[in-house]
Amino acid sequence: MVGETTVPAIGENDLLVAGPGSGETTYNVNVVKMAKKHKERIALITALKSFSLSKPCDIQVKIPASTKLSLKKGANSLQSMTNLFEQSLLINCDIVSIIIQNKLDILEDEMWKIHANLE
Repeated sequence: MVGETTVPAIGENDLLVAGPGSGETTYNVNVVKMAKKHKERIALITALKSFSLSKPCDIQVKIPASTKLSLKKGANSLQSMTNLFEQSLLINCDIVSIIIQNKLDILEDEMWKIHANLE
């Protein structure tokens, strides 16, 4: 999680995953620009085509859902505000992590060894 004091510096072969629904959130735009200065790969998961982030990102995944910039134009949902996007983002990232875990043959026991233990 970018901004946490325990997160190591971004390095070679790292991938930054940004998930701003609108694609224009100032914080995300700035973090992506900083990561690009370090020549890192960037994946963007968003609900709208981002004018600020499209060019620097290496891959984009679009989740069709409402955002703060498209509440009247986005996907219809009974859920308030941008909840549909946020929940879809969580499910999407969970699926990707399962695929990575399977491709790298990482057992769940190995994952528990590095899970937070001061809870």
